[in-house]
Amino acid sequence: MGIIRFPSTHHHDVQHKSSLAFPARTNYDTFQQVMIIQGALMQVYLLTVEGIADANEGRFRLTPRVLLRNLPNTIIIPMPEDPLELRLPDERLLQARVASFGIDAWRDAEGNLLIDTDPANPELSLTITGIEWSDILPGTEIWLLEPKFHAGGKPS
Repeated sequence: MGIIRFPSTHHHDVQHKSSLAFPARTNYDTFQQVMIIQGALMQVYLLTVEGIADANEGRFRLTPRVLLRNLPNTIIIPMPEDPLELRLPDERLLQARVASFGIDAWRDAEGNLLIDTDPANPELSLTITGIEWSDILPGTEIWLLEPKFHAGGKPS
């Protein structure tokens, strides 16, 4: 499989330092899965930053959240310290790390586990670290650099 490209009506091609083309400012909610593949290199698109929902001690929870159904079916959910690439609107590339990635949940007074997302279509919150607040700009694309997949599973 080669580089996945999208219709030209949805993006402008931008050249990346490793000569991979990636779409800039694309509405990824319309795509079930978005990946770049070239040989052994694979990257998975997670989100385009709209804002920072929370910041604490060098950790930044980004918005919007990621729809689980938009990730490849066989991906193992990213874990803390997994590497990320930030593709800024000015075409700079920065590195960061996953601090946390999952469903926001809490317990009420009776001990019930509560979530604020549809369990049939869950949204995952991404918190990143290893980056400065000033480098997180609206329009920045967040890509998982080294996704892991279930044994025997192919990205699909």
